[in-house]
Amino acid sequence: MKSRNLKWILLPLLLTCVTISEHEVQAQTFLMTGNELVKWMQEHDKYERGDPGVGEVKASAFIGYIMGIHDATLSKYAIPRSATRDQLAAVVSKFLKENPEQWSYSASLLVQQALIKAFPKGEVK
Repeated sequence: MKSRNLKWILLPLLLTCVTISEHEVQAQTFLMTGNELVKWMQEHDKYERGDPGVGEVKASAFIGYIMGIHDATLSKYAIPRSATRDQLAAVVSKFLKENPEQWSYSASLLVQQALIKAFPKGEVK
C-alpha cells in the first residue's frame, strides 16, 4: 500500500522537475549576447555621427539596455552622480570594441564588466 502511495507522490514530483528544467533551458535561449548588443552599439554610433538610414530603435535600445543593467546593478560600481547616459554608453562602447573575443558572452555581463572596469567600487570620484 505504501509503495502505491509513493508512486503517486513521485510521479508529480518528477513531472515538476522536468517542467522546471525545460523552462530553465528556454530562459537561457532568450539570453541576449554581446553580439546582439554590438549591433545596437553600431546603430548608436551611426546615429551619433548623423549617418542616414539609422535604426533609431536599436540606437536608443543600446542606451536603454545599458541604463537598465546600470540601475539593476548600481551597487557594483562607483559611478559619479554627474555621469550622463552618453558617458556610460561611451564606456560600454569602448569596452566592447576592445574585447571582441567576449562578444559571445552575456550582454548584461559585458555591460557590468565595462562599468566595473571604468568605475571600480573602491574609488571615490
